[in-house]
Amino acid sequence: YLMQYRDRAEGDEPYPPLTVEEFTGEYLLESQTGMTIDDVVQLMIEYPDIYMVTDTKETLETGLLIVFEEIIAAAEYYDPAVLDRFIPQLYNKEMIHWVKAIHPFENWIFTLYLYNNPDYDDIANYCISNGIQTVTLHVDRATKENVSKLKAKGLKVYAHTTNRYLTMKNLL
Repeated sequence: YLMQYRDRAEGDEPYPPLTVEEFTGEYLLESQTGMTIDDVVQLMIEYPDIYMVTDTKETLETGLLIVFEEIIAAAEYYDPAVLDRFIPQLYNKEMIHWVKAIHPFENWIFTLYLYNNPDYDDIANYCISNGIQTVTLHVDRATKENVSKLKAKGLKVYAHTTNRYLTMKNLL
């Protein structure tokens, strides 16, 4: 995935996927290197207060299951207890059923960035009926009205991406 975010001229062919060696050896943000799922699980074992929110970008069942099967296999190999600290991020209403079929994760996040005009009452009811505790939405949609509809059902609400202090302060 790293290569797709590098600059390319319009119409250029996409870069081929990186090998594991290239991904883990490539510097991100000038000082960080990529991590494999084995690295992530080992880090979670070393630091038991780490929780990982998945951001698979997968919305189709086949690709999504491949990613979660890799997560589950690595966790089961090193320490199955870390699975309780993985939080699947869901992009559509079907995803929870696909993931629950392979593992009953404890915590879930439903993100709304792929929804053009979400019905917040419907989203809140869906989350509550499916055991989803948290909803994320774009900072521009984090209005008092929208957030209140979600919080009224007992949901936690996170806004993304907020990199400005005053914007964050106003959301509080």
